[in-house]
Amino acid sequence: MKNKKNIGSEQSTGTSILKNAYSLKTPNDNKLYYKEIANNYDQDFAEDLGYIYPSEISKMLIKRLKEINGPICDIGCGTGLVGSFLKNTEKSLVIDGVDLSTEMLAIAQGKNVYRKLYNVDLTAKKYKIPNNYAALISSGTFTHGHLGPDPIGKLIDHCSSGAVCFFGINKEHYKSMSFDTYIKKLNDKNIITDISIDQISIYTKVDTSHGSNKANICSFKIC
Repeated sequence: MKNKKNIGSEQSTGTSILKNAYSLKTPNDNKLYYKEIANNYDQDFAEDLGYIYPSEISKMLIKRLKEINGPICDIGCGTGLVGSFLKNTEKSLVIDGVDLSTEMLAIAQGKNVYRKLYNVDLTAKKYKIPNNYAALISSGTFTHGHLGPDPIGKLIDHCSSGAVCFFGINKEHYKSMSFDTYIKKLNDKNIITDISIDQISIYTKVDTSHGSNKANICSFKIC
């Protein structure tokens, strides 16, 4: 039987994965780290911590399906947890995914829920993905050791007018990395409208060191 504790540590495997992810600094750090853990990510992280973030943010998108008339892009799709939930709920959805890790994308590819997957560094000045998305969704990407708010502006450029966006942002990260002021600036410039901030739990295993972590789900429409 697989031991879910690290040798010499009281941390669960999932907690250790999360702690290490929060310490990442650069895109290359992320590439190397997720290359190591991709094959066992769903079991050692998602299952171990009761990772409900992907399903909870997906439910919010599904409630607004009538507003979405076109393809959806899953930002930082990883192993395809969001895409799987969406597609299993509504099989007619057309979903693309973007992620920095080729190894994580390979796992997502095997789930057969995405139309197309793109290996993209969202911190780069330019990248090639379609520019007609009717919705964007992201869970777990805008957090410690990963992305700040700047990529949101470039991602908006890949959407149609009226597109609906759902960006999950770690609650602690939301103000410390100035997501609040960045979102306000987009609204003030009439780039986005109808902003709503909802808070959700990220994990069900509340007895872990990160079990009480929350995410702010920032949803809005593109003008």
